[in-house]
Amino acid sequence: MIRNIKIQRFITQLLCVLIISVNLQGLAVAGIVTTEDLQRSEQAEQTRDAIKNLITHSDVRDSLIEHGVSSDQVMERINSMSDSELVTVQGKLDQLPAGQGALEVVLVIFLVLIILDLTGVTDIFPRI
Repeated sequence: MIRNIKIQRFITQLLCVLIISVNLQGLAVAGIVTTEDLQRSEQAEQTRDAIKNLITHSDVRDSLIEHGVSSDQVMERINSMSDSELVTVQGKLDQLPAGQGALEVVLVIFLVLIILDLTGVTDIFPRI
């Protein structure tokens, strides 16, 4: 009889611990998404798409290959860029005259890739 009471007490304590731990893990916090956040996200996607479209041009792609960077590596890096990095690259693109400066765009992207590789964010150039 005493043994049954000990077993029941142990099972009760175990169930209490399990119920409490499940409740603590199940908490979810939802934040409010502001209009500005949505606009920034949309703008970042548009900037990312514009840079990707630029990379698909044959002269830009050829220049990247000439510098030893594949277009897949660049696309991967563009997808992983933060919003601030995208704004920086877009600012450089906006400063270029229309229809000119494809080489400069490639060099800016190449420079960004080298800086990120040196800081350890990416590992595109294993010899650096």
